[in-house]
Amino acid sequence: MIAPITQQGLVVVSIENHATGSSLAGQQRIVLRLNNFLSERMIPITWFSRYEAFEDLQVISDTLVDHHEAAILADNHWCSNQVDRRAFNEELSLRCERLHAIGARVSTVAIDEGLPADSLDILVKQRISLVRDLNDTTSSAVRGLQPFNDDSKRYGIWKLPAPYTLTELTQRNVRTVVARRQMVKQLHRGNCVHLNMQLGQLMDAAGWKRAVQLIDQLSQMRDRGRIQISPVNSLCYVARRVVQKSQSHSDIRPAA
Repeated sequence: MIAPITQQGLVVVSIENHATGSSLAGQQRIVLRLNNFLSERMIPITWFSRYEAFEDLQVISDTLVDHHEAAILADNHWCSNQVDRRAFNEELSLRCERLHAIGARVSTVAIDEGLPADSLDILVKQRISLVRDLNDTTSSAVRGLQPFNDDSKRYGIWKLPAPYTLTELTQRNVRTVVARRQMVKQLHRGNCVHLNMQLGQLMDAAGWKRAVQLIDQLSQMRDRGRIQISPVNSLCYVARRVVQKSQSHSDIRPAA
């Protein structure tokens, strides 16, 4: 895990859209509603979407240019440790090109069953700097930004911290109390925290209410100067600054 480099903790917020065309109209309504709510509070987020749900992002494309960002939810049929490089390259390129066509920035891909062998250069070619492992079960007490694997640091590929979820942070039980305390402790230390919500959770009144309350709490913490809130891609810059800082320190030699 990288060391903190700011006095304020950094919160990155992401939304996952796993749904497909069967409820497209309902999805787009909640996407628009959430986009308007976040814009009013100036909360930038990262939209993780499968290819079939890219159409949902089309309705908010104007905010993907300079406020929010898009990220790719990979499918196992083209992204896993059993897939060859060529298929992976073709499918990733297709998705990046479609998102770029609507003005979206893309820096992150979420995977479920690993990456194809020797494929980090393909990520670099598509300017992907962050990988999220959907099966990451890292304890919330030690979540943080780190290299994706032993080779990825030299490629500039980092692993997105395992997220705190809407359910984890908004239930009335002991687990929620513990999770909130751990999250606050990390933020006080100047570390980065990843908050993730599922779009499907926001399509009923109870889920929407929980999300609104949580986002309002983060907004208030930001307005009081206690935290920063950024899209996921801001972690790329954090990682680069940490690497540059460590390299500059290693270059210092004691005087003879």
